[in-house]
Amino acid sequence: MKLPLVSFGIPTYNEESTIERCLESIFSQDYPQDRLEVIIIDDGSSDQTLEICARYPVRIIHQSGGEKEGASGEAKQAFEGASGGPESGRRIGVEAANGEFVVLFSADNELARPDWLAQMVKPVVEDGEITGVRPPVLASREDSAINRYLALMQIPPLEFYLMWRLRPPEKVIAKDGYFVEILAPDCYPAEIGGNGSLLRKDALLRVGNVPANGSDIDLICSLVSEGFTKYAYVPKAVVYHHYVGSYWAFAKKLWGKVRWFLQYPREYPWLPRRRRDFFEMLKWVLFCSSFIGPLIHGFRLRKKGDPAWLYHPFACLTQVLIYGACFLTSKKGLSSVRAMVMAVVKGVEGGK
Repeated sequence: MKLPLVSFGIPTYNEESTIERCLESIFSQDYPQDRLEVIIIDDGSSDQTLEICARYPVRIIHQSGGEKEGASGEAKQAFEGASGGPESGRRIGVEAANGEFVVLFSADNELARPDWLAQMVKPVVEDGEITGVRPPVLASREDSAINRYLALMQIPPLEFYLMWRLRPPEKVIAKDGYFVEILAPDCYPAEIGGNGSLLRKDALLRVGNVPANGSDIDLICSLVSEGFTKYAYVPKAVVYHHYVGSYWAFAKKLWGKVRWFLQYPREYPWLPRRRRDFFEMLKWVLFCSSFIGPLIHGFRLRKKGDPAWLYHPFACLTQVLIYGACFLTSKKGLSSVRAMVMAVVKGVEGGK
């Protein structure tokens, strides 16, 4: 059986602290090297990122001006005028990929085992109707406590409470080493997207590729809405996400995330659309601001085995403060808040 060509698209910007570990884990895979392609999409790194990448057989694309010749041979494409940012980088990576499948990867990701790729391609080789495969995204025991906490949460703490519209797959089928998941057209698949998800390139291009000013989660929603509802989950194909190394880095990430949202507003399923949703969100904002509520919840969650859960009350309060500061000190943020409140007052979707 001939294994498919798989392309990893990795956006980078000053990633010297993580990129070597990332690339080493990819090129240590027990997967035929001639069936493996790695594309670095750099957004103007000024540190040692590109020097480190040049030690590996990768293709390097500069978002601001074309492709650099690397170990893979002559440059084939140029991408002038890219908007920058990781989502734009992922979009470029999909377009440049030669593989039948694309792995949406990040520079702070690391494959936990050498048979990771072999396990990830197994579902799509066995079932041609499977559009994508998702891995578990975890933190290693060597990571900082705040990073382990965020890996346990999977999503930022406020969204953890607000995403009540998340729906499980309509159907889950157990297979040998993986699970097939059939997603509902109106679900919000928060666990599928970046950090190691493997997707069919032709399906991505059919729905318009990664949204230039959107999110990898928006991409999956587009796929599902177009009928690509069959996915797989491989429990053993763990990806380590070395997201932050300190609490200060976590706060900076939150600040950058909300500023990006204000610059490129989009639809979030957990934002209130009806009065009852608005009061539900307000309830959880007040809960996260109380510190006591998340502290009690954190102690309960700590029973799952990792004391990193005790970061929970601090992370909840920090996110509310940063989100509040960004929205209330920004003209666009204030406009968004006013529009949301007016929509609720007028009774959007029936106002009930």
